[in-house]
Amino acid sequence: MRFAEIEASQWKEVKSIYMEAFPKRERKPFFVLKHSVKRGKARVFTASDENGLLGFTVAIPYQNMVMVDYLAVSGKIRSMCALLSTKSNDPEQRDRKLHHAGDMPIFFR
Repeated sequence: MRFAEIEASQWKEVKSIYMEAFPKRERKPFFVLKHSVKRGKARVFTASDENGLLGFTVAIPYQNMVMVDYLAVSGKIRSMCALLSTKSNDPEQRDRKLHHAGDMPIFFR
């Protein structure tokens, strides 16, 4: 898996996940998001593998803080995250407690 700042070629996939993951009332117009990134007000980080984009996060840095504005996982893998993580043989993964926020798993130690 690769985590990196968004590349120009990924915007179409990010938009697709964005439109699927968030109801209309919860999302900004996509051009506003892109404009914020262009102006340096927000940063988009992606998670991808050999099969394509897995998800993204939109972060807004401010002074010594960062606000996560959006965090989305592709619907293609969304329900797989909890299953893969809870069946891990890795003690680091196995010792985490699984919680859910909507239909997205969140792990805590």
